Amino acid sequence: MDKSAVFETTKGIYTGIERLAGGMSTVYRARERNGQNDFVIKIYDSDDKEFARWSYEREVETLRTLCGTEGIPKLHDHSCQNGHRFIVEECIPGKDLNQILRSNGALCATDATSTLQQICTTLTQAHAKGIVHRDLKPENIILSRKRPTLIDWGVAYKTGDGKQHPFTLGTPGYQSPEELSPEETVDCRSDIYALGLVLFELLTGRRAFDGPTEALEYQNINCPAPLPREFNPLLSEDLDEVCQKATALDPSKRYGSAEELSLALGNARKKRTSKCFKVNYFA
Repeated sequence: MDKSAVFETTKGIYTGIERLAGGMSTVYRARERNGQNDFVIKIYDSDDKEFARWSYEREVETLRTLCGTEGIPKLHDHSCQNGHRFIVEECIPGKDLNQILRSNGALCATDATSTLQQICTTLTQAHAKGIVHRDLKPENIILSRKRPTLIDWGVAYKTGDGKQHPFTLGTPGYQSPEELSPEETVDCRSDIYALGLVLFELLTGRRAFDGPTEALEYQNINCPAPLPREFNPLLSEDLDEVCQKATALDPSKRYGSAEELSLALGNARKKRTSKCFKVNYFA
């Protein structure tokens, strides 16, 4: 489909304006035919038809379950057109953290910890309903003028799912060791691990792990994440300790909840040593 494709549901007709992303699904910004409202349309067009169907159903179910949760886009509609399943969801104005990092470099400690604390608030509510995001990374965090929003819930884990699904889930470089083990199930601590890697990236402007897929998976399973102060010595040791605990290879040694991680981030921010200058991330 091209960016000007037309999508029709029982609630309206939408015309694509801009292609936003591609991969296991294709994402467009689209506008209502008879209105001024913009929406995001996500098409589940993976070559793996079984995965596309499963991911579509999982995202619809998850967004319905988390409806009204601050920091999660609202599901507007969903449908199937010409054999393609798609959802229509709220369009969040802003930039994803990966775009911000590419444009501005590392965030200061205050902005990084504040952003992560708000994400922790959203995840606390999701985890309380038995839902683990399972694909946290800078590209899936939209920073708007109001607050961060978590997008792309198409591979979310729901309590009761049991063992892993027969698909490759998550993004290499951000997957917890247990996500890469067919013997293990995941819980909220898998999201804690990924958030620790995101925190490292926000503080240093670089990814904790790099390389091809096989190398990334090996590092996620076997290698402790580097510490932020190795690349930014102005940071406090407390932030090193937060990253180290969040990304522990053994889930039992991580923070036990997003709320616990948020408290640790708040304490570390109070002891920061690096200066924070006001940055307009939306300029």
